Amino acid sequence: MTRPKQKEKEEIYLTLFRELYEQQYGIGFPEGQIISNEDPDFLVKGESSTLGIEFTSLYDKDIQATNSYSPAAQHSFREKIKEEGKKYCEEKGVPPIEVKVWFNPIENLIGAESQKKLGVYLGRLVEKLSRRSNSSTTVLREPRSKKLKFISQVSIALAGNWLGEHRWHQYFITETNTTPIDALQNRITEKNKKHEDYLENCQECWLVIVVDIRNDAQQFDVNYDQKTKRHKYRSKFSHVFYMDFVRKELTKLEASR
Repeated sequence: MTRPKQKEKEEIYLTLFRELYEQQYGIGFPEGQIISNEDPDFLVKGESSTLGIEFTSLYDKDIQATNSYSPAAQHSFREKIKEEGKKYCEEKGVPPIEVKVWFNPIENLIGAESQKKLGVYLGRLVEKLSRRSNSSTTVLREPRSKKLKFISQVSIALAGNWLGEHRWHQYFITETNTTPIDALQNRITEKNKKHEDYLENCQECWLVIVVDIRNDAQQFDVNYDQKTKRHKYRSKFSHVFYMDFVRKELTKLEASR
């Protein structure tokens, strides 16, 4: 029986959370048998008590509501363009390079043929930059060609023999919410409603709020200033953590019942 993708994602979150927790606080993660569960997502069954850990994601609901296409659909569309560009360079014999592509908003997600065409435009640009570059890293902002208006910036790192393969990454130009206090409190409040259900399976429960900044609707940064971190959130959980999956940062939020 295959494991649901959501549970696989939660297991990845748990691995990173344990690693960051030990780095951040210089102490070992609570000891005990880790059991995959539903409410909450994981149980850490110790000798005398059981700790529950619940993961949840934070999204900007305004972005989700106003965009014609969901963040997941937009991400998938851009991913295909990126992969077509990578394929083009590989077929043209471009030596292994690391490429970072920042995308502008794409108004119409109009199918595989369009994705392939845009990918070829991107591949040609990267090929040209890689062959003309005289330094290890080249950054091109706002390509002049109208065919490349979907690109805001391209960064190319010539890797040499150590890389062995092309590595391409996509990013999306959007505004980052640096004080997501209301969004965090709303998410905590939603999870507070299930706290009593969680305690049927454990003596205490931690909440870990996860963001993945590769997603258009998860552009948050709680470390921009101290305002968000010092805010007192209303929570029924013993501890509330904010985990940035991409930056690999863990922040403990101030919370009280």
